[in-house]
Amino acid sequence: MLILYVLRLEQVEHARLRALAQAIVNKEKAVEAFDEYHHLAFPWLAAQKRREHEDSIEHLRSEIARGSLTIRPLWEASMHSRLKARAGNTSRSDR
Repeated sequence: MLILYVLRLEQVEHARLRALAQAIVNKEKAVEAFDEYHHLAFPWLAAQKRREHEDSIEHLRSEIARGSLTIRPLWEASMHSRLKARAGNTSRSDR
């Protein structure tokens, strides 16, 4: 197990050095080399990005299922709450 771990570290280090060398020598191939290093060093990122993308889609679907968005002026919402509060206060004072 230790040998596999050391080999993996060597592979990641080699990919990192290759990406740095490509950045100096050839700018077009540097992007490919960096992507290869990125995939070797962080293999779980692809699954994490896919999971976050699926979660975002699910969230959007749930928002769409809630129905259309209704927009009301702020004064309308506050007016209703004041009327309800006033109606509640007058009924108590009548008692």
